[in-house]
Amino acid sequence: MRLRRLYALVGAAWGLLLGAGAAFGTIAFALGASWLFLFGDDPWPEAVGPIVFGVGALVGLFILALGAWAGHRLGSRCEGAPREARDGARRRARTLLWAWGSTVAALVALSTISALRYDSERETAAERERQFTTLVEARHQIDSVEASAATPAIRVATIHLGGVREGDYRLDWMLDESTYRTVLDEGVRRLSLPGGAESVELRFDLATLRERYRDRVLSGAGGVIVEEDFQLQLTLTPELTEAERRSIPAREVHNLDLGESELVARAVEAIPVRFEIR
Repeated sequence: MRLRRLYALVGAAWGLLLGAGAAFGTIAFALGASWLFLFGDDPWPEAVGPIVFGVGALVGLFILALGAWAGHRLGSRCEGAPREARDGARRRARTLLWAWGSTVAALVALSTISALRYDSERETAAERERQFTTLVEARHQIDSVEASAATPAIRVATIHLGGVREGDYRLDWMLDESTYRTVLDEGVRRLSLPGGAESVELRFDLATLRERYRDRVLSGAGGVIVEEDFQLQLTLTPELTEAERRSIPAREVHNLDLGESELVARAVEAIPVRFEIR
């Protein structure tokens, strides 16, 4: 093959590679600039897409043609050189073609690895979403709450739980009076629940509630009869094992730590109370 054709091939090959990169960069820049400075989140004109991709294609074709032209000119000059120089030029051209082929092969390999990694990560993410959905359906929930009087001085809240997930849970509860929303009692109960239905009792001593009501609501005053429904707020949170935390999306682990996850069950129940503060 004559040197001018060989170098034109070399120039076209590298022009094709560089032109593809330049075309992609041009399209990306044009789309970004259009979003930032022209259209934003508003509907884009239908002609924008073809124009942007057309400009990118023209840039790529220009660099391809420029590479072929520059290679042809360089090869033409080398053809007039002495034989030893022509042989050296031919070796350099072949080296450039080999380098081009290696670069293309490396890019294809990297693209394939990236695509396989993306597919693997996407499948892993989908599996974690499925595991989270399964965990939400399996964890214990607060099915119902029953308020009753164990004795005239003791109020009982019986919390009925149900779920198939066996494991540790944290039950947070807070009792406040309904008028001023003042907390009169609160606490945390650690539970180890089997699969199936389970019940938990919370007991409230009216004498203790009366004294706290006097201190926190009446500021030490007296002479009132309190007869109202206090609000019992319940939050049941599963305490996941390390294996469970790894099996669900990281954002859901973060949401659970913040107490805002779908895994958290909540309920509010009225607790009727009556006492006199003299």
